[in-house]
Amino acid sequence: MTADSSGIGVALAVAKVEPNDGGSYLVTYKVLVKNYGTETITNVQLSDTLTKAFADPAGFERIGWIETSAGSALTPDKAYNGKNKLQLLHADQSSLAAGATDTVTVYVRVQPNGSMGPYYNSVTANGQMGTKAVMDVSNNGYNTNPVGSKPTGVRFDNSNIIGIAKMAGKPVEITKGVYDVPYTIMVKNLGLNDLTMVQVEDNLSKTFGNGAIIVPGSITVSATAGLTVDPGYTGEGDHTKLLIESQSTLPKGAVGDIMLLVRVDVTATTNTTFNNVAFGVGTGDDGIMVTDISTAGRESRS
Repeated sequence: MTADSSGIGVALAVAKVEPNDGGSYLVTYKVLVKNYGTETITNVQLSDTLTKAFADPAGFERIGWIETSAGSALTPDKAYNGKNKLQLLHADQSSLAAGATDTVTVYVRVQPNGSMGPYYNSVTANGQMGTKAVMDVSNNGYNTNPVGSKPTGVRFDNSNIIGIAKMAGKPVEITKGVYDVPYTIMVKNLGLNDLTMVQVEDNLSKTFGNGAIIVPGSITVSATAGLTVDPGYTGEGDHTKLLIESQSTLPKGAVGDIMLLVRVDVTATTNTTFNNVAFGVGTGDDGIMVTDISTAGRESRS
């Protein structure tokens, strides 16, 4: 067998950081793993040594459930603790179909004990594609490209902060049961450092379901200076990211707006209310990722 990184890719993102009891923080990690090959990968394993990430004087514990995507073929190992049990999955019960991407969510409570970071963490993915062993070490963020790797950082002060808010405008009826729905997403840099690699994700398929249909080809997106729109955005499937992150920045104190117009056919649904949120991420000082989930209106939660 040969080891090869072309068949599997993995990324590690800090999805959320929340203050917790006793000066601790709850960190939500998302591990994205993708099969870049043409065959199913079997014996999939994800390994994460949290003792390397949170060294003294910090303390940590893995809490709650290890979660996977709906319909996942990955089986979490509830014994994983990041200390003496480093594998997140039962490899003999875990596989990844050709072209498929899966997400594993892990919750870690960290007690900084005065050391606010940054703390850097990486995940290693392994598997078997036919007779070939495949592996990869994680990228920082959501890009699972197997080429290269970069640790994911987190810190527990306020030098890097992003805030997201989302406001719906008045729907305009185009024909009976078909409406244009305008949204404005506000992205704010509330920290002390400039933010790069800014991305906003909005999965409209989670909003307009149960008979409501997004009219194909009807979506238009624009943004203010500093944010570059991804022309491939559809709000569905793998095209839920509004921006080209490598071309989107937000200086400290800046506010950017994304204007989104969606045409929706509601003739086949009985729903009258459609709730929607956006998820924002940026990279600040020391390569630290910061995130936020949108609030309704013009004012963000952060």
